[in-house]
Amino acid sequence: MGHDSDECTSLYGDGRVLRLPSGWEPVEQSMLETALAQTERAFAGGQAGVTHAVEHLLKYYDPTGKFSGATFLEVETYDDYSITAADLWAVSTLSMTVPPSAGRTLMGAGPLRAIVRDKLKHLPVTVPLSDVTPAQLDHMQGLYEAIRTMLPPLGKNPETNQWVLSSKICARKRPLLFPVRDSQVCIYLANNSRMGGKPGQLGWFSRDIQVFAHLITHPLVRAKLNEVRTQLNKEQQTWSFDWCDLRLLDAVLWMQAM
Repeated sequence: MGHDSDECTSLYGDGRVLRLPSGWEPVEQSMLETALAQTERAFAGGQAGVTHAVEHLLKYYDPTGKFSGATFLEVETYDDYSITAADLWAVSTLSMTVPPSAGRTLMGAGPLRAIVRDKLKHLPVTVPLSDVTPAQLDHMQGLYEAIRTMLPPLGKNPETNQWVLSSKICARKRPLLFPVRDSQVCIYLANNSRMGGKPGQLGWFSRDIQVFAHLITHPLVRAKLNEVRTQLNKEQQTWSFDWCDLRLLDAVLWMQAM
């Protein structure tokens, strides 16, 4: 990590350089190490192998269970470049309340809809976080910030706030790029540190994205994801599991954090 003339960089988990947009500060190495250690713990739970994570995920993706994994997967995508009623239904399965006023702002003609369409056009559906450019990172932040700041108040419940809804909508529209960020996962990855933008903290868009980019490309995490997916398909051959590694990692972390 560091500064190359006026360019800031971070590190992917496989050792490649992640070039950052102007204005982004590199995440400190200790934060990446802490997040990786917490991720290893989420897979293993203090045991050998990935049985711990598999047990969690079998609950999460159980089509008859109380978690949203199977239901979220079943919701079709009807438009890659705008937010639809199907998207709002999908994020509502992730314990997210979407009031009518927020739905109208997101789906109706207006400035937010125009910004969302413009940003999504600059974020190809097939581009993963492992190969993102500084310009695409900038558009990712622009999409997230536009939804977060232009939504009307969602209510007094801390689970129904703008940053969480924005994070989940972004992850729904571009699952290869955006993790499903929420407070539980951010606090867990930072080893129970409070949320924020300071060293040792997560819950800040530019910091969180760097951490997830590091994790999703780390050889250890890649191997664990492959092992988990193989075991899940062996355990339940008729169930549906997330095809996207970033989404599967999200589920592993969230179930552990909860």
